[in-house]
Amino acid sequence: MRTRYKQALNRKRVMVGVGVGYGFGRDMIAGVVSYARAHGPWEFVGQITLVADAKAIRQAPAYDGLIFHFLDEEFGRAAIERGTPAVSVGGDAVCAGISHVATDAEAIGEMAYDHLAGLGLTNFAVYGGRRPFRRRRLDAFAARVESNGQPCVDLGQGSRHGWSSVAKNRQWSREVVRLKRRLKPLETRLGVFTWSSEDARPLVAACDELSIAVPDQLAVLGVDDDEAICELANPPISAIDHGCETVGWEAARMLDRLMAGDATDTSVLHVPPVRVVVRQSTDTLSIEDPLVVQAVRWIEERLDQAIRVEDVLAELGVSRPTLEQRFRHTLGRTVHRHLIYARINRAKELLLATDLDLATISVRCGFSYPSKFSTIFRRETGSSPTDYRLNHRMRTGP
Repeated sequence: MRTRYKQALNRKRVMVGVGVGYGFGRDMIAGVVSYARAHGPWEFVGQITLVADAKAIRQAPAYDGLIFHFLDEEFGRAAIERGTPAVSVGGDAVCAGISHVATDAEAIGEMAYDHLAGLGLTNFAVYGGRRPFRRRRLDAFAARVESNGQPCVDLGQGSRHGWSSVAKNRQWSREVVRLKRRLKPLETRLGVFTWSSEDARPLVAACDELSIAVPDQLAVLGVDDDEAICELANPPISAIDHGCETVGWEAARMLDRLMAGDATDTSVLHVPPVRVVVRQSTDTLSIEDPLVVQAVRWIEERLDQAIRVEDVLAELGVSRPTLEQRFRHTLGRTVHRHLIYARINRAKELLLATDLDLATISVRCGFSYPSKFSTIFRRETGSSPTDYRLNHRMRTGP
């Protein structure tokens, strides 16, 4: 009883002004709760709404700290009016005087390009979102495309409020019709990066009505790995898990420091994306060169073996200059670089999806020694395998 009474005295009352209507909001809340369980006790007060609500922040019972989804200045004013430590999450905008945690928009765009270009696509487009929030994520993708001398078409901003509301006055139907007009004159072998997985749905619907095969003729990649939303599309949408659980965790850690008086200055933290969750909308290899297709598939099937470029050449029966030239033309990298690219991607999947030790992962990815695996992984990602796993998986302990 004494311990329970002492915990009650030390319990922090925290308001979470983050909507649960979308996957990213639920993931952020999951991150906050995970931190609270490890470092609490915390008591969560106030009303949780489907979308972030500045009114709910103002009307919540007394609390010691606030984590809220910053959408516009009204949310910032509501937080400042309460006069308690606060941390904002999400979006590009930062409220002056309040610490902020968000996903890394530029890194998301870079990851999207790497995934779509890795399929052998050379024509690209962006779609969805609305300014100013679409700017950094989609512009980073477009800049990467253009830096490689490839075309990138902007298919438009999509709905201002998404596609979940029933009171849209036929907005969904009108948008599908508009997208059909935009898609008809374009190259059909196209890789499209959408602002969100929800934005990808009308695009896939337009492709279906035009008999454009997804993913073989047009591959679609969204953001926010909300399985329910992704599976609503036909075919289901591949999506970037952009680390919203980690955003929630880091926001809670930042707020904990503020409530303890350990930090008075404001800061901004950007959390890198985790991985691409591949579903049917990008489950294709859009490479026109049959020799490169054969090489890539042969490599993928043998990533757990210590294969070398010489092994690929022997299997295909071609000279190194020939294969190198065709790899450079099709994928923009050498055969050796593709071997490393494929192995590192497999290693990332195993680090995040399993609890295998580094020695086992290094073997499954075709590396001779764990030390060599760690050296190459750090060189390619800027992080050790252990740090990558810790920084991209949800932390559940102190």
